[in-house]
Amino acid sequence: MFVQGLLARMPKEEAFLMVSQLKRASRSVTHNIAEGFGRENAQDNLRFCRVSRGSLMEVLDQLITCADEGLITPEELREGRDLFTETRALLEGYMEYLGKAKSDNQLREESATYGAVDLQGLLEAVTSNSSTYNPQHTPG
Repeated sequence: MFVQGLLARMPKEEAFLMVSQLKRASRSVTHNIAEGFGRENAQDNLRFCRVSRGSLMEVLDQLITCADEGLITPEELREGRDLFTETRALLEGYMEYLGKAKSDNQLREESATYGAVDLQGLLEAVTSNSSTYNPQHTPG
């Protein structure tokens, strides 16, 4: 929602430039995670997560460019950096999990329900500055 809010305020002349790039890169982050998960193979999933991490870095670079060009405020850039940091920590934790699962080349988790999020597990991972996130964690 953060990126969508920024895009809605961009000048019309940016519609085919920054708006398009930022929209595609931000969506690519989750699209690649989903595609990798759908492969049901830890090695493939990890590869798609690496692509996702690249897209996440692209989003940060585009936010910096937007700030440099006066398209977003310094506060919005700060908020974007905070969200980037949280997202990268979660992604890195998931990648660490996949690296461990890679040895048997299979994921040992139940299929996820689209849209279901373990918010407690995500919150604990972010607030504890842990680099590991266990997607099987269920709040107790």
